[in-house]
Amino acid sequence: MATSIKVFKQLSNERVLNKAFIETIAQNLKNFEFLGQ
Repeated sequence: MATSIKVFKQLSNERVLNKAFIETIAQNLKNFEFLGQ
């Protein structure tokens, strides 16, 4: 039981990191497009 909780926490942490990473890239792309205009 404890192991599955640990794995679940690990997965949710990774999902949060991926979301933050994707949002950062999206923000960078927006800035890049803004500079390109």
